[in-house]
Amino acid sequence: MAPWLTQADFSNRLPGGLPASFDATEKLGPIVLDIVDDWLTDLLGETKVGELRTYLQASGTGNAGLEDLKKVVIPFLVFAAWSSFVVDGNVTVTQTGLVSKNNDYSTQIESRQLTQISIKYRGKAERYARKVAKLKAPETCVPARSAVRPRLRKAQRTDNSYFRP
Repeated sequence: MAPWLTQADFSNRLPGGLPASFDATEKLGPIVLDIVDDWLTDLLGETKVGELRTYLQASGTGNAGLEDLKKVVIPFLVFAAWSSFVVDGNVTVTQTGLVSKNNDYSTQIESRQLTQISIKYRGKAERYARKVAKLKAPETCVPARSAVRPRLRKAQRTDNSYFRP
């Protein structure tokens, strides 16, 4: 997942944190990379994403503009990745959270509940996406067609863009 997110980024932002047995790097890493390649690049442009990646790899010091951007990009990535994982990850996680197996010690979570959880975190990601869009550099701004806000889209798009303008 480096340089984008750490286990602590998820544990600090998700209610109840994550159980120690859940490896966010392994389970969520590919989802985060997809989000960075698609959603974040759509929001910021390739140049700004590259600058942010370099900034994070260099321990994130010395650039106030990128520090402000980091403060909204990290939560955006956490919530967008979690929203995708809940729906597509065949969930387990536990320690009183999500479960999608049925045995003597657990009860299967209903698809309706998974959808509600995903919508909740997608909404949080969209709020941070709006904050990210406000912080992007003027040269990457694309004139809006109307007052429509950035929203996450389903992955079935043919142009690999997950955001509506």
